[in-house]
Amino acid sequence: MAAQNPAESQVGSEGRISSKEEVVYGSLDNSGKIKSIYVVNILNVTEPGIVYDHGSYSSVKNLTDTGELVSENGKVKINASGGRFYYQGNIDNGDLPWIIDISYYLNDVKTDPKDLAGANGHLRIEIDTGKNNSIDPGFFDNYLLQVSLQLDTGNFSNIDAKGATLANAGENKIITFTVLPGTEGKLSVEADATDLEMGSIEFSAIPFSMQIEMPDMSEMTDDLSVLTDAIAQLKTGVTALEKGLAEISGGASAIVGGSSEFKNGLSALDSRSNELVQASTMIMNTLNDLSAMMSIPEVQAANPQLAYALSELSKNYAGFHTGLEGYTQGLSQLAGNYPAIHSGIEGLAEGTKEAFIGSGLLSDGVDAMYENTRDIPQKIDDFSKDLLAEYDKSDYEPVSFVSSENKNVTSIQFVMRTDKIEKQEAKPVQSTDSEPGTFWTRLLDLFR
Repeated sequence: MAAQNPAESQVGSEGRISSKEEVVYGSLDNSGKIKSIYVVNILNVTEPGIVYDHGSYSSVKNLTDTGELVSENGKVKINASGGRFYYQGNIDNGDLPWIIDISYYLNDVKTDPKDLAGANGHLRIEIDTGKNNSIDPGFFDNYLLQVSLQLDTGNFSNIDAKGATLANAGENKIITFTVLPGTEGKLSVEADATDLEMGSIEFSAIPFSMQIEMPDMSEMTDDLSVLTDAIAQLKTGVTALEKGLAEISGGASAIVGGSSEFKNGLSALDSRSNELVQASTMIMNTLNDLSAMMSIPEVQAANPQLAYALSELSKNYAGFHTGLEGYTQGLSQLAGNYPAIHSGIEGLAEGTKEAFIGSGLLSDGVDAMYENTRDIPQKIDDFSKDLLAEYDKSDYEPVSFVSSENKNVTSIQFVMRTDKIEKQEAKPVQSTDSEPGTFWTRLLDLFR
């Protein structure tokens, strides 16, 4: 007996557990509601003897040997042999870290899964997984949830499961969904069913662990650095353009002011042109009269030099008067046409002003673009690090599902399974034939 149950030889001695593991099993109905939960506890016993594990169980079962387990007040007393010791603890009215809801639609009509066995038509299964806030959130936030089901291709065709991995295993199509840690799952499977029967939908959850290596981003960031440098140069150029247009706009405004004064002067001068010509005509006539009077022999003899001078002045002034008349005519034309020139100068000034305003907007836009792009390489590097950090669960330390008093827990796993959907087997019809069989038929019946 001692050889069959080594633990018996350790009665009374104190043992030691170096670590423990837990596998949590959940039995679900077809809608995802919990029917029962039990936990397989694996104790790594380094020193055989009496050890204690924590957990509130409705009942416990030794899976290693025939030794008796005592469970009371949230503590399990075990007389354990060395090595790995297994025992099962059943939990009544327990909860799991995930809330699972499964709905079935036959030909787009929501159908009780009890009524699906043997049915024909288009089947849609919707599986929603969410966080159970009544359970330690560490499991939901750090565990990868896999959802899988098998469909017999003899009963199902045109299988569609977006986002799932599909694989063949003989005549079965294996459909596997993956729900990342901290996220809710909204999964859907569709197929055409004939004489519908299907196995369990299985849910398994383990701590997320994946070696993720980001691609080499140096080439892209180098190209982006060239882009940001070009934007910086563009910013410098646009700033210089804005400054130059400011000076041009200021100069154009000054030109408009000068042109306006020039236009007003031309107008005033043109308005006095007739008076100027009339005055010049009077001077010319007076000179002609004086020159004619000095041409009298007696007057000329009395003062020949004055007579000569007046004659030359009269001749030259006639040319001056002709030129003055031409000047006034040209001045009149210029005064009549200059308003159009002045309008053009005003248009130029207005255009340079709008160009200056536009350069300001352009400068603001380039400044904003520069501010938002100058650190793009660094932002990409930071984003890749943040992305890796989001899925890096390497710092997660497992905690016991059944009791926070359990220490040195190295592994917690969850396995959940729904009921199958299958047709009830018909009960064999009892024969009413009361005629006794022969010896040979009765003998053969023993081997049937």
